[in-house]
Amino acid sequence: MIIAFPTAKGGLDDLVIPSFGRAPTYTLVTLDDNTKEIVDVKVVQNPNVSLPAGAGIQAASYLTSLGVNIIIAPSVGPKAFSVLAQAGIQVFIGQGAVKDLVNAFIAGQLQPMSSMIPPGPGTGFGRGMGYGRGFGRGMGRGPGGNW
Repeated sequence: MIIAFPTAKGGLDDLVIPSFGRAPTYTLVTLDDNTKEIVDVKVVQNPNVSLPAGAGIQAASYLTSLGVNIIIAPSVGPKAFSVLAQAGIQVFIGQGAVKDLVNAFIAGQLQPMSSMIPPGPGTGFGRGMGYGRGFGRGMGRGPGGNW
């Protein structure tokens, strides 16, 4: 089983960063399927980090080509999530050091991402006060007024 983490420099001591598609590196941790022990750690450069658009989709395709089974990240965009889901790759929500997240995953303490973006403050146009123009920021949870 290969788990991928978006990281800045890579390695077990590095922190997972929130930018999945534009992460400079991905730390790939291979676990033994039976013992769940770490058998390999590899750091790969993200060849899509400087794309003007579509970095998340390309990153998802790249990690799929590397045989990744699991992604652990704070969030994954909707298009990248769709690519990962179609490839059968599970995405789990996690923040912190890679080694701590590996242990949390093994212990079953991480929540799977069941939709495209985990719950959080909205960033789009919502139902908030819009000063008469209808473009207020919503105070709800989720991606905002994409409905």
